[in-house]
Amino acid sequence: MLALGEFVTDSQMANKTMNLSRFDTIFIATNVEEKGQDHNMANKDNSLERFEFMEAIVRISLEKYDGVTSEVAVTRLLDEHIIPHAEKTCAYTFRRQELYFEDVDIVIRAFIPDLKVNVSEQCCVRVVQ
Repeated sequence: MLALGEFVTDSQMANKTMNLSRFDTIFIATNVEEKGQDHNMANKDNSLERFEFMEAIVRISLEKYDGVTSEVAVTRLLDEHIIPHAEKTCAYTFRRQELYFEDVDIVIRAFIPDLKVNVSEQCCVRVVQ
């Protein structure tokens, strides 16, 4: 929940009619797991999965820009709040400065078996060990 609040603050989405507590409510509504659903242990209650983050973006857009289509609302939110405040990063530079190091490699290699299982479960593909 803190990360969404930070994202909202950094993107300057909150205002007098849509304060931070309203974004907390959107987070809760987006992150709810209905009874009877398999509880996804990777989907922690205090964080959003990618698909939930996208849902939150749509919910925020529709509430912030009431009376327009979802396409117009999401486009406006992206154009007015998200893109202007997004950090511009070169992927190659990021990989070279942050990722291509032995200590990162050691951590990633330690989690390869878990990553393979997770990917195979999410993608319904059998991963050869």
